[in-house]
Amino acid sequence: MTESLDVNENSDVYYTGTYWNDFEIVRDWINTRISGDPKRKWHEHFARETRRSFHRALILNCGNGWIERELVDSGLIASGVGIDYSQSLLDEAAAAALRDGMPLTYQQANINTAAFPRGKFDLVVNHAAAHHIASIDRVFREVCRVLPDDGWFVNFDYVGPHRNQYRLDAWEEAWQLNQELPEALRQDLEYPPIPVMLVVDPTEAVHSELIVETYHRYFSEGQFTPLGGALAYPLLTHNARMFEAADDAERTRWIDRIMEADDDFLTRHPDSTLFAYFAGQPKKSVLHQTDVLRTWEAAEVERERRAHEHGGEYYERGLLATTLVAIDEQRALNSGVRERITQLQAELGAMRSRFLYSRARRVVDSTWVRGTRGKTTLPGAFGGPESSPAEQISRGKLVGDQIDTPVAANPSDKIRGALATAQIQRDAEEREHVRLSQQVEELRKEVASLESEFLYSTIQRLADARATHRIRDHRAIAALERRVRVALQRSA
Repeated sequence: MTESLDVNENSDVYYTGTYWNDFEIVRDWINTRISGDPKRKWHEHFARETRRSFHRALILNCGNGWIERELVDSGLIASGVGIDYSQSLLDEAAAAALRDGMPLTYQQANINTAAFPRGKFDLVVNHAAAHHIASIDRVFREVCRVLPDDGWFVNFDYVGPHRNQYRLDAWEEAWQLNQELPEALRQDLEYPPIPVMLVVDPTEAVHSELIVETYHRYFSEGQFTPLGGALAYPLLTHNARMFEAADDAERTRWIDRIMEADDDFLTRHPDSTLFAYFAGQPKKSVLHQTDVLRTWEAAEVERERRAHEHGGEYYERGLLATTLVAIDEQRALNSGVRERITQLQAELGAMRSRFLYSRARRVVDSTWVRGTRGKTTLPGAFGGPESSPAEQISRGKLVGDQIDTPVAANPSDKIRGALATAQIQRDAEEREHVRLSQQVEELRKEVASLESEFLYSTIQRLADARATHRIRDHRAIAALERRVRVALQRSA
């Protein structure tokens, strides 16, 4: 396993933005689901249920240390040790603990490979940490080993689909619910793109959907409470409009509506929860099942190996994710074709604006205009057009005629689902690629046609023979113009 996939080198992505549980209404819903009391936090509920406090806690991927400070403040733990990969976050945590006089210490470590801190622990806390762990079996096994028989492992975490690849039925309902919101509160719903997530934070939700399954290997189930979020989390997290809304009453009404819909979805789909609260005690007997442990370890090693071969992707992409990636790839391809169009247009412009050619071309065009008054036509021997330059421009045949226009939005797009909308966008980008490719081919033909034109090829031969400087003075140009006129008159 390489550092690029199992840790995040950039801790600046954490503690930024706003999340669904930054709303007091959402916190009340979550608290009610866990404890039945909208104002009783999960750790207060845990203390009440276990009827004890703890001497020394281990905090997994502790970040800036706010959770252990809250646990000390509440009296749940007497002391604690936090581990994290980011030294900058650990420095922040240590400074805050020193400032508040709290018995908290910190150790920098890659949790996937490093040994746990020494000493006894009677509580291990995973608060939004395990979904960043790649070696989930190894870490949970180690938690089971270090805890005493009466120790506890308490978890409050994201346990939804890996890399936030939300199930399609949930995303479709969230998409439709978003359309109900007033535009001033509506979310800019974007399905999480795996390639971007791998760059921003390769550890984000790396094995989130394996957390509960792996937990049950090593721990009893003292309590397991799904917290939902399938609709509410994507609609409320990083929703700047909702957070900045001036009308508190309207915001409250719509958040309640979202949470009610979220609750209904969880009731209809119990396996859809994105978040869960759960706590239990170690099953020490499993640590003696050598063959079973080897099987789990081998599966984890193989899973990481496959991921490294596929750039950090562990599983097949879903239909919506595949479609959205195809749209991005097609847009990038179309952007390259547009650049090629710009290059060809510039090349044509430069060819047509060459000093001698532009003068000769004006002679041809002016002679053609006089000829049309006498019902004559411009001879093809000089590569002249069969219509006037003005007509060519009006028909879009000259440089600068190609203007890329976006596909008009369909008024019915708002009532379509997310997948249908994405498929329409993909098809539009593919059609645009065909159109752009045809434009490139037309421009190539124009370049080739101009290169073979009598006037241009003659001037090019003079340039190649380094003879053009001889005819750049006024008299030479006038002589050239006379020769062109004579040739045109004879051919007419």
